[in-house]
Amino acid sequence: MAEVFTMSGARGVLIRLKGAGHMQQQIELIETSVVTYPNNVFDIAKALVETCCKTILTDRSVAYDKDSDLPQLFRSLLENIRMVPEDHSGDSELQGKVRKLVGATQAMVTALCELRNHAGMSSHGKDAFEIALLPAQALFAARTADALVSYLFTMHLDHTGPRDGARRRHSDMPDFNAYVDDLHSKVTIFTYEYSASEVLFEVDRSAYDDEFEAYTADADIRKAQGDDE
Repeated sequence: MAEVFTMSGARGVLIRLKGAGHMQQQIELIETSVVTYPNNVFDIAKALVETCCKTILTDRSVAYDKDSDLPQLFRSLLENIRMVPEDHSGDSELQGKVRKLVGATQAMVTALCELRNHAGMSSHGKDAFEIALLPAQALFAARTADALVSYLFTMHLDHTGPRDGARRRHSDMPDFNAYVDDLHSKVTIFTYEYSASEVLFEVDRSAYDDEFEAYTADADIRKAQGDDE
């Protein structure tokens, strides 16, 4: 029986991107295609990295041309996120090594595009007797996309400071979420459990935002009172 492949890095990102259905479909298609339809993987892996770039750029309020190709999107992405945490920004030796990493990631993106153009199932019509690449090549492309998506989203979410984009995520307000969850019980549906803050965020975003603003205002008042004492 063939070993089941899991996009562990990209699935880790999905946990933090609640409701990212399009990305979830791409990940699932890659996982199921590696062995059964390996040539499909080249198309979807490239598309997944494009989705990553567009999502991060949108989060950071960076405009991009909808007709931009993947290398163009990736260059714009690199200009708008840190590739190394702020704590190490003064380390010139590390910065040099990171520049090498950036060069390697750009080469990976280019290679994905070229593989897709040459071997992808959807890129061009081929001879009816065209021999597909082996699952090994598809697996390599899938793991490349998985590593890229995981690293880029990690740097975007954890090491670049607050985002300027209007899109707010549940994970962006951990203190407020903990406050809500302390006040309210979990919601149980069949065997599934959801935190109160997550339910409010997903079901009534306007109410969530109103309560968050009230919580922030109360916190500012408490802080001001503490400074006056």
